[in-house]
Amino acid sequence: MVGVDYTHVTIVADDIEETAEFYQDVFDVEELPTPNWDVPVRWFRIGNGQLHLLDDDSAPAAVSH
Repeated sequence: MVGVDYTHVTIVADDIEETAEFYQDVFDVEELPTPNWDVPVRWFRIGNGQLHLLDDDSAPAAVSH
């Protein structure tokens, strides 16, 4: 049997602050330090994985993973 694991999920958000507030309020996620990129990002710990929120005007398929 093959095990499946992941490190993070990235979600492109139209309003990164509103989306971050939702995950903090509903799931009580822990915010993590984030890199200084050209686009706003916020990272959160969820269990053993991470949730990465990204505010980017690119097509979602180009940056979501």
